[in-house]
Amino acid sequence: MISGSPVADIAQGFVPLASLLRKVAPEHLDFARQRIEALGREELIGRFRESFANNKRLAAYILSSELTWRGVPPCFHHEYLDWGEASLNQRYDLLMADLIWMRRWYPEHVKVIRYRRCKLLLTGNETQLHQEAEYAYWAGT
Repeated sequence: MISGSPVADIAQGFVPLASLLRKVAPEHLDFARQRIEALGREELIGRFRESFANNKRLAAYILSSELTWRGVPPCFHHEYLDWGEASLNQRYDLLMADLIWMRRWYPEHVKVIRYRRCKLLLTGNETQLHQEAEYAYWAGT
């Protein structure tokens, strides 16, 4: 249904990652993270690409986070995927991958950020990260 609001109309079908994460028990997420620790880099990248292409967002998020932890920048997680076909949800997920990369590898960047909301993207807890990322994605900064 069209609401008349450009932002609301664009947002139809958008599902934040935070809502997907809340649906899974923390111990199940921990178990999934532990299982992928044993995988090699190439297998992680392959599984990420498959999960991303098949819109398995939670799996792609966990795999992307592991790749980031290992020092593989997000641009190499998905270098062969077709961006013209990326959904609104997938584009948001890519933003999250970039933010997690910055949090992990460039924490000192926060010193040059002027706005509190933007600082929380790098320094906040996981809940704050997701809240501020959703705000930045829709409302800008």
